[in-house]
Amino acid sequence: MRLEGWAPKFCKTVMEQKDMDLSGVVDINGADKTIPYYDGGVFGVDTDLENAITCTRPDVVVDFTRPDVVMDNLRKLFLWV
Repeated sequence: MRLEGWAPKFCKTVMEQKDMDLSGVVDINGADKTIPYYDGGVFGVDTDLENAITCTRPDVVVDFTRPDVVMDNLRKLFLWV
């Protein structure tokens, strides 16, 4: 099942950039969902932010969550750094 909404469009834009690599996608409701990958494959969606950060070790994180959860996500990121 594909992830719906803005995420696939955002991810496609990142994947099209020559100087950027998409390293992870997190959605707490994303279990068993994917995003089409530029080469025709699919990119899996993680449901656990801490796991995604630990596994991918990104340089940049873009958070499109709600204001009531963003601080929790920032704390997880700061603990990882």
